[in-house]
Amino acid sequence: MSVPQRHHFIPRFILRKFAADEQPPAGPSSRKTRRRRDFLVNKVDLTRGILTQRPVSREYALVDMYRDPGFENNPNHLEEKLSRLENDASSILRQRDTLRKFLFLMKYRNSRMFQRYDHDRLEDYNEDDKHRMVIYMKNKKFSRPRDVWFSNLRGLLELDMDAGGQWRRTISNHVYPDDAMMFVAHVQSFFLTFCEPESPQLEFLLTENSYGVYEGPSDCGFDARTGKIVPGLYTEWHMFAPVAPRLLIILRSNMLSAGDSEPSADSACLGAYIRSLHQNPERAGSILDDLPVRRCANSYSAQGVPDAAEWKACADHRFYFECFKLSRKHVDLINTLFLEESHAVSSIVYHAPDALRASLKAYLLDRRPGLKTAIDHPLDQRRLHILALERIARGLGMTEKAKYTLRKPSPREMHMSAYVAGMVGIELMKNVTDDTRLPGGYRMLRPDATPLDFLEDLKQAGLLLLLRIKTDRILRFSPLSLSQKNCVRRNLQEFFIGMAPWRVWLYLKVSRNLPKYSPTDFRIQLAPLELEGVENGFVELLARDPERSEDLVRGMYLSALT
Repeated sequence: MSVPQRHHFIPRFILRKFAADEQPPAGPSSRKTRRRRDFLVNKVDLTRGILTQRPVSREYALVDMYRDPGFENNPNHLEEKLSRLENDASSILRQRDTLRKFLFLMKYRNSRMFQRYDHDRLEDYNEDDKHRMVIYMKNKKFSRPRDVWFSNLRGLLELDMDAGGQWRRTISNHVYPDDAMMFVAHVQSFFLTFCEPESPQLEFLLTENSYGVYEGPSDCGFDARTGKIVPGLYTEWHMFAPVAPRLLIILRSNMLSAGDSEPSADSACLGAYIRSLHQNPERAGSILDDLPVRRCANSYSAQGVPDAAEWKACADHRFYFECFKLSRKHVDLINTLFLEESHAVSSIVYHAPDALRASLKAYLLDRRPGLKTAIDHPLDQRRLHILALERIARGLGMTEKAKYTLRKPSPREMHMSAYVAGMVGIELMKNVTDDTRLPGGYRMLRPDATPLDFLEDLKQAGLLLLLRIKTDRILRFSPLSLSQKNCVRRNLQEFFIGMAPWRVWLYLKVSRNLPKYSPTDFRIQLAPLELEGVENGFVELLARDPERSEDLVRGMYLSALT
């Protein structure tokens, strides 16, 4: 079996453009052992809430991400083909179709898209196209969603994009049709532009998901059972591809104007129709509508405007791109979009600290409707993200406070178990008096924990309570016999006891306080919370004798239930 490899979803040649100005001295090397130098990039670590540096070789990379088990002789063939494509894109950025394919694959291979397909069982694939995926996998004899992703990558990498456009009719033979249509739209529905900041002090950020960020309206719902955003109608007016701190490729929809050129009548009509489909049509336009860009020049328009019915693309057609300068307003807005969508990732790479300060300031102070809207709850992910960026700003010597909108959670957006967990967490934090910002009992059980760890463990405690509630409800209406129901309850109990001691400790507190809130509207508190419980008596024992953890957790759990 081959040695595991780190596979980048943002190529090294782009990461090296973001390398910090100050680098440690290169180590000694000989001709025989000479290797490409591993530069450091500046990084905002959103998981730990700190500024740090990380080697290019390890940033934005996953182990064996492109390892294709269907090719036993060379399971890394996808990584090799992607490397060749990256080399072509880095050295010949003017070749339009190669660049188009590269940009789509940058979007397609990001960590979010990989996670969409990264399942061993079809049952675990829970996207909105599942019924189509089931049919496709059956017809193609795929056993795992991950196999579809590998097959799609092969199909896209091997696609011959002929000038005549025959590839548009054959791509669905080799790529899952939904993703094939996404690729065709990516190539045909947008025009390419190159942009740089007008001010030498400004730069673009490189977030973990920047190649998947788009600008445009999105109508989403919320599934309280899973805690996930449910996708609805969305429109991509702009997509982005950072190439260097001062160079950004923007894909702009053909339905928008391009400098002095208005969209065609058909495109304008389609754009108006799409806007009308959104929940708020008056707010469904592009906030970058005034971007000062236009379509590239070409070698055939000089001979007159071609007849659309007779015109055909040719291999010798040439396209001439210019680099458009963006004002501070537009650079700040694009970086604001990157920061807004970084709530689901763990890392932001930047080049100059001053440019990061400027981007953070613009984001924190932006009052644009729809941005920085969070649920007023301590476990809300967007709220935690905004506060994390605010702490990063303070670490950079900034004093700006985030301007954001908090709204009360509704029962449709949050399950009662999560709400109660958050309220218990707030009450526990009221008794904290030291610099750790952690409750004493929790800190004894998990000495190396950070405040973010505490919030994550609170969230997991709420999910454990949700699991118990759902299980109780299912058993109440189940045709199982009493002995079978008791067996299910014992199995659930063993599952809970096997959790980390600090999570069981938090779960017992959350579970005890569930009745303190109204079951018809959990935002109404009926009685004061009870934080003191039998579980507190086990904290010192667990901290002093971790080898007996399993027995002690069992005793703590059973004692709290009696």
